[in-house]
Amino acid sequence: MSGMNDSQNARPPCRLEEIELKLPGIRLAALRDPARAGRGRPLLAVHGWLDNAASFLPLAAELNAGDGAFDLVAIDLPGHGHSGHRAAGHWYHLIDYVADLLHAADALGWREFDLLGHSLGGAVATLTAAAAPQRVQKLAVIEGLGPLAGDPERSGERLAAAWRELAKVDPARLRRYASIDEMVAARRAKLDMPPAAARLIIERGLRADGEHFLWRSDPRLNITNPQRFTEEQILRFIAAITCPVLVVLADPPTPLLAAADMQHRFAALGNGRIISLPGSHHVHMEQAAALARELAAFYLEP
Repeated sequence: MSGMNDSQNARPPCRLEEIELKLPGIRLAALRDPARAGRGRPLLAVHGWLDNAASFLPLAAELNAGDGAFDLVAIDLPGHGHSGHRAAGHWYHLIDYVADLLHAADALGWREFDLLGHSLGGAVATLTAAAAPQRVQKLAVIEGLGPLAGDPERSGERLAAAWRELAKVDPARLRRYASIDEMVAARRAKLDMPPAAARLIIERGLRADGEHFLWRSDPRLNITNPQRFTEEQILRFIAAITCPVLVVLADPPTPLLAAADMQHRFAALGNGRIISLPGSHHVHMEQAAALARELAAFYLEP
């Protein structure tokens, strides 16, 4: 994909206000439209792995065009963007992210709210909807329904690899980049995404060091996940979700989750709908206007 392709009429990324949420033990950064704070339908947006809240800027501009209906808060997950990092010696477990989302809703004063998650954010949002069915009213996930599964036969191997990699993490030896363009190229070499989308995320996810640039994200995010759920566990989590769910997939399908697994997971939902939009894994940035129409219809329908 060579560019943002939801026609040439997509609105420019909106300039949301930077806010800070104080959670137990960590500080979360987030973006929020001050004009909609406390006035719209509460919607917590959760980005993907190594992304940040900026990945929702194109979508936020479309969702709240005109009067808008949503009090959208896009957070930076711990270790990402402008949020704090876990304390030394701690992991980035999925189940801890669930607590972060619920604490974030508490900090916003939201007893009930909707969730929107992309990729890793979709996995965390899925688990959150299962963990707090009385609080999550509706759930939309983009390019993911639940986390990646792990082979139980390789649990010991995975844990040992994670410990070895953790011991080698040295924040003082982070790679330095000569330009933002170089960072965009490095990111796109690992994941197919439009240059404009990559730049939007990277500009929020970098920090300057003299004449060079470094990633803000915690390098521990790159090590092997020491613990993964089995596919059977994930299906049971999904079956525990009681709210309506919208699943949004890219067309053509991306290889991050096998089509057969996705169909099994979707079938486990009690109240789900699935749609596809042309694009890559970051389809919510490429097709912001089209997706905003789908999301508005989903969240606002009785």
